[in-house]
Amino acid sequence: MAVVFACLTLFGCGDDSTGPETAATISLSAGNDQVATVGDWLAQPLVVVVTNSDGRGVSGVTVSWSVVDGTGSLSASSSETDADGLASIEWRMGTEATTGNTIAATVDDLSGSPVSFTATSRPDAAATLTKIGGDGQTGPAGLTLPIPHSVLAADQYGNPVPGVTVGWSAQVGGGSVAPDFSTTGADGIATSERTLGPSTGLQSTTSFLPDVSTAVVTFMATATGVASSAFRVADVQQR
Repeated sequence: MAVVFACLTLFGCGDDSTGPETAATISLSAGNDQVATVGDWLAQPLVVVVTNSDGRGVSGVTVSWSVVDGTGSLSASSSETDADGLASIEWRMGTEATTGNTIAATVDDLSGSPVSFTATSRPDAAATLTKIGGDGQTGPAGLTLPIPHSVLAADQYGNPVPGVTVGWSAQVGGGSVAPDFSTTGADGIATSERTLGPSTGLQSTTSFLPDVSTAVVTFMATATGVASSAFRVADVQQR
């Protein structure tokens, strides 16, 4: 009995205090609120930390990752915490330009779970032009059409692209455009007014992206002679 008592007193026989630590909390460590172009990977990984009740990192914990909002993808569906309690994942943006991309990192029964990460996916470079308004109008020769020509500049996925320079040029029938170059707004739309040439009949205008040879659209209009006759009558009356 004395030997057993001494063992318990001096050496703590049967003490399991050095066993595995119990995970208590999961929290965000790094990688939140990043911005990337649609279709690209974020520059930094998403990182969470799993800790015990004393705030020390716990290794060997499996963290599940999932896309909550947006059309992006992840490099894996789960990852395991390292010696510091850190687990990470790579996140690729989807094809939709949005501020609403969200990822969840989950470990069941841990405080703080799930952890949410958000990211913004911005449009790619403008690749296409689409006519939005002002096509097929009829107006008096020599006068400005009532509705400006308007186009939508979009990237390869159809996302509107703001801040893009769009060129305009009067073609068949002469006349002019104003301005010759305009910039798309937040909605990806740019406009220009068309003043018809002096001849009656069909007249055309082209809109184009200066750096994309295939991004060209054509607007048509019909010029009538009604206004020129009215101007001649008014001119005679004034004399």
